[in-house]
Amino acid sequence: RLLVEQGRQVVVAGKSLPHANDMLAAELEELLADPRVASFLGEARVKSQLQVIASGTCMTGCDLRRATPELVRAWREAGIVYAKGQGMIETLRYAPLGRDLFHAVLVKGTRYFRETDPQGQPIALARGDALFLHTLPAAPASAAICPRVRCRTAWMRSATCGTSTRFSAA
Repeated sequence: RLLVEQGRQVVVAGKSLPHANDMLAAELEELLADPRVASFLGEARVKSQLQVIASGTCMTGCDLRRATPELVRAWREAGIVYAKGQGMIETLRYAPLGRDLFHAVLVKGTRYFRETDPQGQPIALARGDALFLHTLPAAPASAAICPRVRCRTAWMRSATCGTSTRFSAA
């Protein structure tokens, strides 16, 4: 909503075929056609600033090698790429991408995350923790098979714990 209110063009990609509980592009179109959503975002904005495209995938996360030409074009032209969910982190975070990437995730499984605090100490994440990650562009593919990902993390303990902590880590 914030991006639309700022007058930005927003492209939302949905799955091409069903996978788990991920939304299909067709379902996103239906959602945006819902009068309640149009009222929330602004009907004129929905029509002029929001575009739904199919990802070309039916897998967890996103594989740009199998993406539709529309998704590849949107990826290249976007000022901001926001990838929501743990599946997106698992498939995109360590890929040799040449751009910044923002992730938002509610942690479902902790084995994939190796976050550290500003002093370099590991953070003990728990199921239900909310993370917002800013992954910086990876080193060129020639640098290493699995280059160390440079990432800034904003982290919040689940509200059910009654506490929250925010910090940035490099």
